[in-house]
Parts: sequence; structure tokens; C-alpha cells
Amino acid sequence: MKRLLIAAVSTLTLTAAVPAFAQEMTAYNVNMHHEQTQITPFNLVYNGYQGYLVEQGIPSNGAFDSAVNAGEIKAIDLVKGAIARGRLPQETLNDTSYLHAVQSQLNSFKSH
Repeated sequence: MKRLLIAAVSTLTLTAAVPAFAQEMTAYNVNMHHEQTQITPFNLVYNGYQGYLVEQGIPSNGAFDSAVNAGEIKAIDLVKGAIARGRLPQETLNDTSYLHAVQSQLNSFKSH
């Protein structure tokens, strides 16, 4: 009788936990998908240099280098361009840590 009671309680516990766990994993997968579509600050600057943001008014290659060194391209410009291309969500404009990271990448780009 005791074994039957333990088995019943275990079954009920698992039955109740599985849907909650599945819902939690679905939320996790949605968040992971969002993170996977967001471009890193390094890749944003590199893509800008490569010309992926020319249609958004960001020059490429040597012109990009010159504009960065002249202070004509700022982190906000690259972020707005990436938003227009669908590579970043609109709320990235309010993410100061992301903007600082992009600016840091631009600053390190200046020294090259």
C-alpha cells in the first residue's frame, strides 16, 4: 500500500510539473531566438565597415574609416541603421550599455 501511495504521488507530481516545465522552456526558446537575431557590437561595426549599412547612409570601407576618424559616425547612427535593416529591435536605442559597447568598438576601430 505504501509503495502504491508513493507511486501515485510521484506520478501526480510529474504530471503537474511537465506542463509548467514545457511552458518555461517555450519562454526560454523565445528569448534565445530574440538574442540570436541581435547583432553584437563588434559585428555591427564590422558590418558597417563592410558596407551592409550603405542604404542607411553609412559609408563603407575607406570612407567608413575616414568618417569614424572624423567623428561623423557615432554608435547611434549604426544602431539606427541596424534597426532599419531589421537586425536590432527598436528598444536598442534605449540600451545605454549596448550603445556604449558599439561606441567602444568604434573607438578601437579609430586606432587602426
